[in-house]
Amino acid sequence: MSTTSQSDNESRTQAHPAPSARTNRSNTSGLANHRTRPYPTSLPRNGGGGRLPSGSNDTRPSPLPSPVGIETPLAGHPPTVGTVRHFGRPGAGVIRRWPPAIVPFEITDSDFNPEFVEHLGRSYDLRAPYMDFAEELVQVPSPRQYSVLLYSVLSTRQAVESLIRSRDAAENGTSTSAGIPLSVQARIYPYQNHFKTFVQNKAKEVLMCATLDVYSSLPVRGAPAAGRTLLDQVMDHVREQSDEFKLDYLPVGFISGDLSALASVSTEIRERLKHERGAMRNLLLTMVHEPSGRPITHPVPSLTNLIIDLTQRMIPSVERAAAHAADRRLRSRIAHLRIQTISHYARRGSGETNRQWAIIDEQLVDLRARDPLYRRAFYRLIMQLDNEMFGDTLYADIDVDRIRTPTEDEVLAQMAVMAEERLSAVPSNARSAE
Repeated sequence: MSTTSQSDNESRTQAHPAPSARTNRSNTSGLANHRTRPYPTSLPRNGGGGRLPSGSNDTRPSPLPSPVGIETPLAGHPPTVGTVRHFGRPGAGVIRRWPPAIVPFEITDSDFNPEFVEHLGRSYDLRAPYMDFAEELVQVPSPRQYSVLLYSVLSTRQAVESLIRSRDAAENGTSTSAGIPLSVQARIYPYQNHFKTFVQNKAKEVLMCATLDVYSSLPVRGAPAAGRTLLDQVMDHVREQSDEFKLDYLPVGFISGDLSALASVSTEIRERLKHERGAMRNLLLTMVHEPSGRPITHPVPSLTNLIIDLTQRMIPSVERAAAHAADRRLRSRIAHLRIQTISHYARRGSGETNRQWAIIDEQLVDLRARDPLYRRAFYRLIMQLDNEMFGDTLYADIDVDRIRTPTEDEVLAQMAVMAEERLSAVPSNARSAE
């Protein structure tokens, strides 16, 4: 048994056999009658790949004439079973026999040229991007061609098996889902990132609305009926979408009003809203608290800069963020949210980390029940405090005890001041007429 390595053999002798003993595997040259018929008959079962008779000469035949019938329409004589393949667009009616060896492949190494590659492309009908890849592969040196061929075949096998598994999984999933109760399907439903982003974008838009009544997902317990909550508005936005959207991104049964599907969607939306409220809280604490732990080296931003930053991060589709920051109602609401957020951050006790939005909702409920003059006095005090405390001072240098919402007495005192201002603004002749 020889132990000589393949590399040793390659270094001592040529890889190709002598021309006289070389096995020519071209379909056209291996058949005696290939000149009279462009398509040879089927090979016998035990005759494929055999050597030529010993008496045959090795003289290269003259160039083949242009073969007749390379592509024949369907109107021709019927094809032989097992030897015909259909190519082209549906209905094109092009028939090609297999194997498609109808070009002269019996060449020597010196004949490897672009014309030969073109013959290959015409025979096997490769298209982009496979044709470009094939033209690169044919340039692989002979010692590496076997490895490239092996990996190519296994890659094809792997792709075919992957397609089979995907098909089987889809069929099994369809049949399995049909037998699972809707309640179970809704509970384990995997929401796609597109739906999560869709919900988050709407939540950001609602959070930046100056007329939002309830920031939490639930109304204030024991309070009179208020406007729609953040959860209500986002849920309504989801319900307004098309049936196609609901079929693509929501559990089975949502369209028909199945309670388990509705509960599943509500739970998912609540989770998205919790993240967006947390993101807004972090923005309201700009230059007050740094979640990453980095040192704070800038003053707490002014109200205008804060609103511009909030607008650009929460609803970037809104044009002219500076003009958006000039909205008086929005300025009053954001100032209120920031003061309450910083106050809660500086004074929160154990177990009250998530109470910020509930406290804000309770204050909004109380303000809605008050006289309009009371609300104007409350927000005037809020704006005065914001202007005094923020814009030029580092948070470490601010008197945190002053950062709080106005008390009842302070609001009543401000109401008296505003009443005097109205009286002083009335002309003296108008007051004498009264």
